[in-house]
Amino acid sequence: MVITIETKLDGGGGDFLAVVLPPKGGWSLPSWKSQLTAITILTTSILLALRPSHHSPPCTIPALAPLLPPSHQATIEAATPVPAGSSHGEGPANTPYPWIPTSLPPLCALTIRVSSSPTSSYRLGLYLPHPSLWKRRLLTVGNGGFAGGINWIDMAPGPHYGMASLSTDTGHNSSSTETSWANANPEAKQDWGWRALHGSVVVGRHLVERYYSHKIRYSYFSGCSTGGRQGLRETMEFPGSFDGVLVGAPAWWASRVYNWRVGWAG
Repeated sequence: MVITIETKLDGGGGDFLAVVLPPKGGWSLPSWKSQLTAITILTTSILLALRPSHHSPPCTIPALAPLLPPSHQATIEAATPVPAGSSHGEGPANTPYPWIPTSLPPLCALTIRVSSSPTSSYRLGLYLPHPSLWKRRLLTVGNGGFAGGINWIDMAPGPHYGMASLSTDTGHNSSSTETSWANANPEAKQDWGWRALHGSVVVGRHLVERYYSHKIRYSYFSGCSTGGRQGLRETMEFPGSFDGVLVGAPAWWASRVYNWRVGWAG
């Protein structure tokens, strides 16, 4: 006889442990029950010992700064504990995404700045759901047009489904049609084109795994238009970044898609 015991660890799928009992006649009924009880107690003890603790560093800059990757020039600009049912965002200061997500689950909201060259930098935002809610998943969301801003509003659904979520501001703060930030600034173009997203994914993954003390099981991307292009390029150039990519209407050939800005795009 084989008895299979299922347990769920880290909020993911079931992990199974099979216990094989001796053939019929090996034990009397009372002995069989005693052995099964002992095995169950032992198995439960082992699984509880393996279950991750629901403790992470406090949501403060001093506590989280050591979790940043040493390979990147990154600093935490803000760390905000968000109680269940509360809101978080940057409001009108975030030109393309002024909407503030509401009714959030308990989480830690981070804003991080990364230096990408001597003359440029980009920011990324992270929502880190409470450790008891995290399902070992990370969702990265894209941007739109030439927008420069952390897309908090599209990040918001992630924590409701147990996912940490991430967005970059692509290296500037502007509306989706404003391009003055790129004038005579090739480093800013690199950030918008690919560098800010890739760097944000690298920094974000590193911090998430150290915050929860567990590896990310699945990493996802979702984006449309410029966001679609971001997801496609990241997947082609760095195939290890995501396990699943949702791409809508990717704005791939920029000089044709934005022909009213062809001078800039060239």
